[in-house]
Amino acid sequence: MPLLKLPSQGAEVDIPRESVILDSCVLASAFFPGDQWHDHAEDFLAQERAYVVPYVVVAEAWGVLVRAKKERHEYGLRMLRWATRSPNVVLVPGWRELLQTSRDFCDALKIDFVDAFLMGLASRISDVFRGGRRAIIATYDTRDFFISQKSFRFEYLDLRDGVGH
Repeated sequence: MPLLKLPSQGAEVDIPRESVILDSCVLASAFFPGDQWHDHAEDFLAQERAYVVPYVVVAEAWGVLVRAKKERHEYGLRMLRWATRSPNVVLVPGWRELLQTSRDFCDALKIDFVDAFLMGLASRISDVFRGGRRAIIATYDTRDFFISQKSFRFEYLDLRDGVGH
């Protein structure tokens, strides 16, 4: 599987060409047994593919999973173990320029900050891929991705129906 090197604040992150960027709702669904998409999300993450998981997604998924309740702490820890130990996960740090751009898009388009970050990251990856393939964001919550498609270079995969857009 060919890798591409995405510059990230002085370092490079190796991203497999056929990888999928995960939205935090996918992680929250996979690691919270009470979620309506739990089984589907678990199956999706069990596939043999590379998953790009930005730090901001890990942080947002932790907040959704745990919500400051001790009885839910284990869900967050399971997600962290998966994100930090799975050989299929590429963790991507945030870097100042992308964080600032995401903030600006969040303000201008009135969209969620993490979604803006994912779209900015996907656009960067799409630029590096060159040759037609756009980076794919997997999600159960398509609203911000749908309304922002014209502002970024990405595709999203609606895991509720398995259809890419």
